[in-house]
Amino acid sequence: MAKRMDRLTDKRADRSTNRQANRQINRQTNKPTKRRLLDSMSARTGRRDLNFRAPSARTPAWTFAYNSDSILGCIGDLALPQGDCGLGQISEGNIFTAIFLPPKGRTGEGMDFHFASAWEALSDAYPNRTATIADGRYTSWREFEQRAASIASLLSAHGVGPGAKAALYMHNRNEYQEAQFAIFKVGGCPINVNYRYKTDELVYLLDNSDSEVIFFQSSYAMRIWEIKDRLPKVKLFVQVDDGTEALLKGAEDYERAIRQNKPAPRVAQDPEGVYMLYTGGTTGMPKGVMYPVGAFAEFLIGMGAAGRGLTPPKNMSEYLGFIEQIEAPPVSLP
Repeated sequence: MAKRMDRLTDKRADRSTNRQANRQINRQTNKPTKRRLLDSMSARTGRRDLNFRAPSARTPAWTFAYNSDSILGCIGDLALPQGDCGLGQISEGNIFTAIFLPPKGRTGEGMDFHFASAWEALSDAYPNRTATIADGRYTSWREFEQRAASIASLLSAHGVGPGAKAALYMHNRNEYQEAQFAIFKVGGCPINVNYRYKTDELVYLLDNSDSEVIFFQSSYAMRIWEIKDRLPKVKLFVQVDDGTEALLKGAEDYERAIRQNKPAPRVAQDPEGVYMLYTGGTTGMPKGVMYPVGAFAEFLIGMGAAGRGLTPPKNMSEYLGFIEQIEAPPVSLP
């Protein structure tokens, strides 16, 4: 009985802390400010039936939706509800971005965004421009696309195609981006893997995600060797040499695969395919959060447009014209 009372006391204390934090936020944000933010968001989206929730101790970002049944999402904790969901983050009255992701089956008319299509278009338009930089190694857009296309051929040769899941068990490096590009090229879904996971956590995530391929760097070869017999769904292991361990028996060497496989021909992509991000598992085991890949690509392009004060493209036919307006390309770590 005493333990039960202690738990109830703890819950009440948590609720009290959240209420105090919310009251503090409300004191700092007056009604005219909230009205101005809502009017600005309505003007950007063309919708007058928006509702929003102010930042709270639990959700430290402004969240918007245009039906009351929606799950409200925020940047850094995206959610895809059954109803249309507005995602945005506001600070000091300045809108950083406000993009709406429709649920699967309800993408906008003419919307044909896809990561593979966008990156292929960039490689054609700017073949000599730097695409990735890691550990002092620069990769041009032409090389980036060609290497990814060769890995796509490897995937296709092992029966990996549309809808297939492929795990990326690597640090930040050029090969991570190339492998992800290759997965997109065959219509597959890349699965992010936390390289800090131990044996049982890895097995859970790889099995739960239905991964058929694992890209891993040599420093994790022994961990893969420990668990590979517990992964019956995996049909292909691809090892990226980082100068640590020898090639794992039964695995394909990444660079050798690029040399031995001709670049795969490009194919039309399905914007209704799945893009999935695995959460960190801070409130339990990791969970896969799914989005229509086209809508998610559109969302990220829209973020880039909003940050530069540009009008985002409506479809891929407008994409290159949009890119031409960006004088200095963004520099990011792969």
